[in-house]
Amino acid sequence: MSSNPATPQRTSPLDPYLIQFLQHVAELDSGYSPASHTRAIAERSGLLSPFVEALFTSARARALIEPFRSPRARGRTRWRLSARGRALLATVRDTPAPQPPGHER
Repeated sequence: MSSNPATPQRTSPLDPYLIQFLQHVAELDSGYSPASHTRAIAERSGLLSPFVEALFTSARARALIEPFRSPRARGRTRWRLSARGRALLATVRDTPAPQPPGHER
């Protein structure tokens, strides 16, 4: 799959949750670490950790995030939004976050 941000993204039923995940990743100054951040994102989102792991896998597969070496993480690989991920978030800034099943308002 091309990582060109101008290439249209296919839609998926996961997209509302994926967008919420990407918003959390964007807030992390030192990047996303699956081992360190999955549980916190799950708790903040009201989701299960395995579902957040699936969102991470989907974001990687769709080239919405990219690896980088974070100096704040002692040079370990972390993940940040790619140009494609930033472009996707820019198109949905005003979309409300989905409510997990059973948590409807």
